[in-house]
Amino acid sequence: MHARCNAHEMFQVFLLGVVLGFDRLKTNFLITQILMHVVNNLMATVLISLV
Repeated sequence: MHARCNAHEMFQVFLLGVVLGFDRLKTNFLITQILMHVVNNLMATVLISLV
């Protein structure tokens, strides 16, 4: 899915991965990363649908 991204989008994917990974190390709960990923995908879907 992310193989078709340009450099700007890949940076966003990388940054989200760093944030989710850091949160995983700090909280030791997987559900928080799952919820943050769902929220990120929902925000992207809403923004795309508005365009």
